[in-house]
Amino acid sequence: VVLCPAPALKTAQKSGLTVKAMTPGETYEIGDVHITAVAAHHPGARWGVRAAADGRALGWVIATPAATVFYSGDTNYFSGFTHVGWTYAPDIAILNVNGHLPPVDAARAAWATRAPVVIPAHWGAYGYWVMRGGRRPRGEEELRRLIGDRLHVLDVGSSMRLEKAPSLP
Repeated sequence: VVLCPAPALKTAQKSGLTVKAMTPGETYEIGDVHITAVAAHHPGARWGVRAAADGRALGWVIATPAATVFYSGDTNYFSGFTHVGWTYAPDIAILNVNGHLPPVDAARAAWATRAPVVIPAHWGAYGYWVMRGGRRPRGEEELRRLIGDRLHVLDVGSSMRLEKAPSLP
């Protein structure tokens, strides 16, 4: 099943898979896993310029028996990160660190979600690792300074075991 925001429905349906358009606050259940759509502050179109947290773009909260994971999707920093932190208390926050959410804003988002584990994603995407000779993405030192031990950078192809994360002090 492909879960997506409404503007992506027709494109996603071309995959031939089962597709469900979702709106912020809506939850899809698969056994004991609950996937809740949350707003992202983004134009909602690949080349759009008018960002809004209106459901045209989404992030996701995935609640499992082991942990709750928040995936930001493409988004600017906005109050929705605080909403996610207080409403869902994620154990892990996966944040798309990019032009929309540069390192300083990613750190603000990490603190707003209150997640004890923060994983940057979409970071140095679009061939950065290949075209730049495998160098670390820009801003890693800044993220480490601002987020500290909560930051877990996963190299391309690596993984992290999903287990209950420690609480923040």
